[in-house]
Amino acid sequence: MSNCCSKHINHHEPESCSTTALKKAMPTAFSISGMKCTRRQKTIEYVLNGVSGVESVEVDLNSNRVFLTGLFHVEDVINAVEKAGYKAEIIAPSMDILPSSEKSKTRCCCR
Repeated sequence: MSNCCSKHINHHEPESCSTTALKKAMPTAFSISGMKCTRRQKTIEYVLNGVSGVESVEVDLNSNRVFLTGLFHVEDVINAVEKAGYKAEIIAPSMDILPSSEKSKTRCCCR
């Protein structure tokens, strides 16, 4: 999986940068600074559910990470979080950081 450009994530076809080329992939993780309680967690969930293209939001308060699925622009996510008064950074997709609900769904394509 790769990015077709710096604005898109979850693309499988880098040579084509159109929404028709987008395919769902594993959740994308973001690190969120300043999220220390359930009230702030709910704020982040609310804000991210309003970002165009975001289909689901899973917040892990213990690790200060957010896992998003859908077809969205990374900049839109980061801007929405910053507008709410927090800081977000994308974390490269990895099995090590998947939420537990997704680890059980992910299988090797060779099997």
